[in-house]
Amino acid sequence: MVMFSGTQSELPFESDALNESTLRAVHAQCRLRIPFELALRDKALSICLRNMAAALSRKKSRRRG
Repeated sequence: MVMFSGTQSELPFESDALNESTLRAVHAQCRLRIPFELALRDKALSICLRNMAAALSRKKSRRRG
């Protein structure tokens, strides 16, 4: 039987597609009322922020190329 602790670990960064500045930009655009670090610790918010940051990165790379 697997036991889970009450704390959640952060999801690992995807270093190739996302960087912290992109994640912080998305966090600011979302106007969340919780700090950036806490948003990354929440699994659902972290997934949403990372997906939005990945989309923003793709959009920026299309403009360049």
